[in-house]
Amino acid sequence: MPKIINKVSPWHCSIFLTNIGSIGVESIYHHLYEFGTCSMFVAMGKKSRENLLDMDGNVAAQKSILLKFVLDERVCDGFYYASSMRSLNKILQNPEQLLTPPESFRVDEGVGRKRADLMS
Repeated sequence: MPKIINKVSPWHCSIFLTNIGSIGVESIYHHLYEFGTCSMFVAMGKKSRENLLDMDGNVAAQKSILLKFVLDERVCDGFYYASSMRSLNKILQNPEQLLTPPESFRVDEGVGRKRADLMS
């Protein structure tokens, strides 16, 4: 495939995020495409307010946006996706945690290596 297609195609990506709330509608389940490499599609709906319990058990009006995910099960298994969605939910509930560097991390030896290196 010509490299120019990768530069101009929105379907050659890891995740596609659309904000259809910007036109005043609620989020939808969007289909994936057979063309490209996009394996996750996330749709954001319109902003809303709802009464929820805060961390102290008090009812408080909170802003929210409904997200809907469509995931390609061919990329990884359902258990991994479920675990990833739980992690994402925790991050969205407290995004400030992303400002703190992790205590440790694991390097994936396969990432960033050339194909010839992997064959040897």
